[in-house]
Amino acid sequence: MGGSLLETELCHLQQLTGSHIQAIQTLESAQQKKNLSYKLDPKAFEKNSPHYQHFLYFEKTELKGYLSASTFDGVEIEASILTNNNQEIAIILINALVNYAKEQEIKRILFISDRKDPIIPALIKKYAGAFSFTEYRLNFDPANFNQVDYSPLVLHSASQEDRKLLYRLDHEGFTPQDKLIYDQKKIEALEIEGNYIAYLDNEIVGKIKLDHFQGIIGIYGVVIVSEWQGQGLGRALLNQGIQLAIDQPFQKLYLEVDSQNARALKLYLTAGFYQEAIFDYYELDL
Repeated sequence: MGGSLLETELCHLQQLTGSHIQAIQTLESAQQKKNLSYKLDPKAFEKNSPHYQHFLYFEKTELKGYLSASTFDGVEIEASILTNNNQEIAIILINALVNYAKEQEIKRILFISDRKDPIIPALIKKYAGAFSFTEYRLNFDPANFNQVDYSPLVLHSASQEDRKLLYRLDHEGFTPQDKLIYDQKKIEALEIEGNYIAYLDNEIVGKIKLDHFQGIIGIYGVVIVSEWQGQGLGRALLNQGIQLAIDQPFQKLYLEVDSQNARALKLYLTAGFYQEAIFDYYELDL
């Protein structure tokens, strides 16, 4: 896929230039005016991001399609497709990703699409992609921030020595801790930056993660360990995370939640968040 952008229609890159990012944001902005949202990880636009692959489709010098792909374990890829509602371009991007995944011996692709997208959901189904689950994207409105007493919770930035602890906390509620298998490859792939460990009276009670990129902040991994749940610590931890975000300039603060997690959804909606988009995930096994 070599050559300059003037000589090629499809580029596969691991690192984007400033002009690439600007072109992607321009295309995304045009689609947002059509009331469509996309799950594009801001971290993917940073330099030296080994977990991301970028597929860009140009007509002459104008970007007409973009596919963002990420993998942190070498087993599964998450992918979002951004076009000007052009099915032919979407097919080109999907085929490029499928070929790449097969070359890398990756077993599964999770395609993520706004439920309102006019072409992507139906297109993925043609590839035998099965519906997997739904996630809500929530944005924060400072005017509706319902501050509560932060309680004696204390947050400390995570360090490299906390990798195994973060891995355990990330699996809290999903895997019984006595049955948790510590996958060293996944532990080593964990991003430490932005993680905070929550303490109450010197006891570890949870964690929260904040990702920053050009004024956009995402809140991830709000976790309270099982034995400390039901005491209001989830709200306290979320509020401390929000406070960390609003203590610095930001354009947008968002988080995402599984549609089946009614308890967390209620917590977020009462803390100042509102629903922006519904993302459906489609699983394609290779």
